[in-house]
Amino acid sequence: MQRERPIIINGIILSNINTDSGENIMENNFVEKDGVKKPGKARGFATWLIIALSLFYIVSYLALAGARIQYPYELAYTEGANAAEMAQVAAGKPAYVVPGIHYTPLVYTPLNFYIAAITNKINPGDYFGLRFNAIMGTIITTLLIILIAMKARAPLWVIAASAGTFLGAFTRCGFVQDTGHTDSLSIAFAMCALALLFEYRKSVILAAIAGLIAGIAFLTKQTMIVFIGIPFLWLMFKREWARALVFSFMSLVSILAIMAWLGLLSNHWFYYFVFGVESNSYIDPVKVLFAAPIYLIFMLPAGILIGLLGNSKGVQSWREMPRRWYNDPWAVTLLAYIGLALLAKAKVGGGENVFLPVVAIGAVQIGRYAGELVKVRPRQILALIIFQLIVIYYPPTLLWPTQADRDAGDRLVEMIKKVPGDVYIPAFPEYAVRAGKPWYAHYTVSCGNLEYNQTLRKELGEMIRNQKFGAVIPRLDIEPLDRGWCEVPYLDEYYEPGEDVIMPPRPSGMDILTGRPSLSGIAHGGKFSKIYYPRKNVIQKTQ
Repeated sequence: MQRERPIIINGIILSNINTDSGENIMENNFVEKDGVKKPGKARGFATWLIIALSLFYIVSYLALAGARIQYPYELAYTEGANAAEMAQVAAGKPAYVVPGIHYTPLVYTPLNFYIAAITNKINPGDYFGLRFNAIMGTIITTLLIILIAMKARAPLWVIAASAGTFLGAFTRCGFVQDTGHTDSLSIAFAMCALALLFEYRKSVILAAIAGLIAGIAFLTKQTMIVFIGIPFLWLMFKREWARALVFSFMSLVSILAIMAWLGLLSNHWFYYFVFGVESNSYIDPVKVLFAAPIYLIFMLPAGILIGLLGNSKGVQSWREMPRRWYNDPWAVTLLAYIGLALLAKAKVGGGENVFLPVVAIGAVQIGRYAGELVKVRPRQILALIIFQLIVIYYPPTLLWPTQADRDAGDRLVEMIKKVPGDVYIPAFPEYAVRAGKPWYAHYTVSCGNLEYNQTLRKELGEMIRNQKFGAVIPRLDIEPLDRGWCEVPYLDEYYEPGEDVIMPPRPSGMDILTGRPSLSGIAHGGKFSKIYYPRKNVIQKTQ
């Protein structure tokens, strides 16, 4: 006689299994030895493969982070622009001022730069503080992912897969997990807030602490507003009024208190750069509707599918799926950030780093659900996670700074020191700074979507025409969409090429969707051409 036996995960009936013997058919995935049921050989091999791949990414990240933190030159595209803002606040100057040829702020909230100015004192250098923040943020997020998986009583291979997925996305998310950008630290704060809010007891006190941390996350990078808005709306929807109001109120208190402390409440330029500049970007619907989703799905298939559907398996109809799905605040936040990431990706300048929060939450969902789902669909889940870990593969040796990289940077600095006067290097101004020359704004912030970009270009053009620079080292624009985007005006007319700048060949990271340079692992590879010197008597000829 056949008997029905339900499979239940987290209180959810997944399916009814009919068997003649009363045994669950999933036990066919196990073999019995000495009265003890153990995984079969195929499944055992798959789980050990997942552990091996995950350990590869974990060890690779830790080794690269340790080797790269004190590398004296830029590792990632625009890392120098971040270093300039850190230097600005370290000197006691306001982070947000009128844009100028020497300094233009980035379009991010400032807390990472203030923290970096402090951590940089551990080992003073152009980038140490920023990279230290990124590495600590990545480690904190990884530990949170592991703790959440352990709380879900996930097996070892699932814990490894969740951590490996997050750290393995190193190259797919723009290398920001160990370089001087704001992403990693802001995500660490945001993930701490969500963990306090959703992974522990329903406490108003924990909601208040989570709100304070969420406000800090927002002031580290403004896109973390999703980690405030979505949890608040979810708590309101679940009629947890007290926690919702306390969480949102303390987030606001945290934001306003820190802004007052940093003198930002009445700073017009803070609001302009943080909220005004990006609003002028345009959205390409083709990238939003086609290219970016495909890129994201292939980059994070396990995290997305398990993350969004892990709580909806076994429903009797598609209409039931949202009812199960919206009960999971992590899944709701994941979907919201997928939407934000796709919009950000479609904007001008949106890099792969916008996907890092999606990867972090997707890794959390793997840890929460994969261990139980594998009991229902073992082949599919194991294959999905193995595919996930394979498609994010990267060769770590290509990102390892070599002595040749250091020597090439040192040679360039020595060449710049010999040039009388200022030296303008639009894409890598920090090389000139290391040679004792003044800072000049990174070309992406001085010639991007700024209201005053024409003013800055005109000012730069006048300096070129009057040969105010002892030398100019332009960027070798091999990326087609960068040509003409921010060229040095009048360069060929008033300057002439001199000796070559020889740099070791490195992979020139290119964004798969926009064609723009990605945040490449060793930034200088292939980016320079020649040093340009003033043409003689050219000023007399033009007068």
